[in-house]
Amino acid sequence: MAEKWKKTALLVIDMQNDFVLPGAPLLVDGAAAIVPNVIKAVEVARERGMLVVWRKGYMNNGDIVIDLEFVEKIVREHDALGRDVELFRRHLYSDKGGPTVKGHEGAELVEGLEIHKGDYKLVKTRMSGFFATNLHSFLLTSGIDSLVFVGIQTPNCIRQTVFDAVALDFPSVSVIVDATAAKTPEVHYVAVQFSGQNFIRWSRSVKRALVAKNKDGFITGSLKEPDVSHSDHQRWKRADYMVVSWILSSMSAELADDFAYIDSASELWSELQERFGQSNGPLVYQLKKEIDALNKKI
Repeated sequence: MAEKWKKTALLVIDMQNDFVLPGAPLLVDGAAAIVPNVIKAVEVARERGMLVVWRKGYMNNGDIVIDLEFVEKIVREHDALGRDVELFRRHLYSDKGGPTVKGHEGAELVEGLEIHKGDYKLVKTRMSGFFATNLHSFLLTSGIDSLVFVGIQTPNCIRQTVFDAVALDFPSVSVIVDATAAKTPEVHYVAVQFSGQNFIRWSRSVKRALVAKNKDGFITGSLKEPDVSHSDHQRWKRADYMVVSWILSSMSAELADDFAYIDSASELWSELQERFGQSNGPLVYQLKKEIDALNKKI
């Protein structure tokens, strides 16, 4: 078991003053409530001798049931004039500075979280921790193959980094729900996972994310699988598997297990719509689970 934790990284995302403190310019309303859980997660990780890496940026947290060997802190820091920030946020910067400017109080970690000797801090300027950073190479050279996320906020930096981690073929990618947060609980839980009860909201969220990645054709069936002999077949197959992985990773573990046998994104999406798209879908699913449980007792 100890060997497994040495290959697991805890990534702590954007737990900075400008996202957490009351009146902060980019306040995430649910952030303050998860601070104790994030602190506890880091404490448990350090007790096990894990490497701590701080990432400043936008991300979410997760649970406290952590037994890992490696913790990564990722943070967001910007030029005082906002010249390295996303275009849609540049209006927040002026000669007087702006949110999470390097060296300013707003860019510092919230009280209770601090960087210790031997920790590693990764700075990002976009939502994904993998975008234009050395995160991928750093994790690979550190022997990491499993990632666990905590921090803020769920629908933005957490989800974007999780999606990229899946696309980069990390075998295990998880989010600790009780140590991550968003502006509202509804936004948080829709972004975190589909549990069988929130299909309409969850499916819309998934479709929007796939449209943004120009991958929605894999679930609609409009991007047809090329012939096996076609030069694009392997590339299409990899992309389709990636979409399947994205969808399954946004579902609860118990629910995802029920669909693990499906290899195609369009088939998976069709099966989900058939089972949960109707108004009585969740009820039918719950009834099936209760019948299965009953049969196991007989």
